[in-house]
Amino acid sequence: MHRDGVAAERTWTPTVQDCTRAFRATSAMASLAGNGSADAKQFGLNDLLARAFNYHHTGDFEMARRFYCRCIELEPDNFDVQVVYGEFLAEVGDVEEAKQIFADVCARGRDAVNPSVMLSLAQLQSGKDAVATFEQGIVRLQQLLQAGNGDSGELKSRIASAYCRVAEVYMTDLCFEPNAEQVCEASAKKALEYGGADNIEALYCAASVSLSQCKKNSAKEYIIKAASVLERSAEMDQEEVNDFDITYDLQLNVAKTLIEVGEPSKANSILERLLLVNDTDIELLFVTGICYNAIQEFGTAKQYLVKSKDVINKLKNSGEDYGGMDLTSYLRQINHMLGEVDASANATKGAQ
Repeated sequence: MHRDGVAAERTWTPTVQDCTRAFRATSAMASLAGNGSADAKQFGLNDLLARAFNYHHTGDFEMARRFYCRCIELEPDNFDVQVVYGEFLAEVGDVEEAKQIFADVCARGRDAVNPSVMLSLAQLQSGKDAVATFEQGIVRLQQLLQAGNGDSGELKSRIASAYCRVAEVYMTDLCFEPNAEQVCEASAKKALEYGGADNIEALYCAASVSLSQCKKNSAKEYIIKAASVLERSAEMDQEEVNDFDITYDLQLNVAKTLIEVGEPSKANSILERLLLVNDTDIELLFVTGICYNAIQEFGTAKQYLVKSKDVINKLKNSGEDYGGMDLTSYLRQINHMLGEVDASANATKGAQ
């Protein structure tokens, strides 16, 4: 039971205590977030959080970090602030500190902790630790569902998503466990049970599990259903694709699986929509090139592969990191694919 996946490398950054000391040592920075030269201590928690959010969403992560740390200094027992800061840390790649914060909230909050915190922690963990935390979150969500505490549709969707994550862990980190196949199959079934026939994530999960079992026809059935739901969502939502509830990564994975099961024409429309969101995503450009090669539009395939190659070369020349990706290895894959496109194009010409 294994499907390939690449985990990005993460970098360690200062702790909460480090940030708090830095904040105190640079009181002049407070004037950048307040009015004039007002000291940060004059602001209440909500004011500081508002400024942290603003810096966070405008990309000034260092200033955001300082204001989040100041919030924690003011109210160290406020779980909501801890969770928001943990989510920020996870977003900017400080995984270990984020895990520490989420784990602390779960331990201190006990039965009162929001299951979302458990699921956030599980997303940052690996192997059996991740599975155990996902299962705790699932139990808590099921309790809320049974008690009628919350929107039943939303709770079922979150349970389905958690089961998908369990299957994913068993297809990657725990793929050599003796019960991996059984757990994956059972988790996919539960995801479909809770998510329903129109849950794209559950359908994709079922397709992935089927592929790992070499059940290509079953995988094709599930992923075509997922693509159909995605197309209907796209038709109903006239906003850009990144405004969907369906994540960018999930849409890309659906497209990749469609190509894998021999349905590149269905993948094409998904990929073209994603390109409207990010036309410099190396993986997206590479997959789009593969897709066009599969539908024998060789010129367009080369266009996307060359663009993917250009993006990589620019990144290498600038020395910019790309989420821990091995750019040299990726470049080799692109060059190999370009050779395959040329070979396919020549074979097609020769057959005419």
